[in-house]
Amino acid sequence: NFRSLDNIVVVNMKKTFTVAINLNDEKRAAEKEIVKIADRIRNKQKLINENSFWNLYSEYLNSERWHEICKIILKRDKYICQSCLTETATEVHHTEGRYRMNEPLFTLVSVCRRCHEIITEIDRGHFDSAEKIRYEFDKK
Repeated sequence: NFRSLDNIVVVNMKKTFTVAINLNDEKRAAEKEIVKIADRIRNKQKLINENSFWNLYSEYLNSERWHEICKIILKRDKYICQSCLTETATEVHHTEGRYRMNEPLFTLVSVCRRCHEIITEIDRGHFDSAEKIRYEFDKK
């Protein structure tokens, strides 16, 4: 009789253990799902923030303030592209992105359109596919 009670206890312990394992597995799965959902929410919020920033930045680039700053920089650099030093500068490039919309003038340089496009490609991580900047000696 005592032996049969042992068997019952062992069977009940196995069932309890199996239920506990299943609950732990479900808990881990639920935690993983929560992490995935939180990541998706963070990514969506990041996109919203980036879009808001770029919309605001786009407005800034069309502002009178930015146009006045560009005039100052182009004049300071004598309308010479500070990248290739051969072409006429028509644009102004931020050398430090963190200062956008509150830039110290030393972080801005005059550039020609071609160099600006190349620099922007490099800034975006396209090192290998960006064209080469053409210097005076390249034109000979």
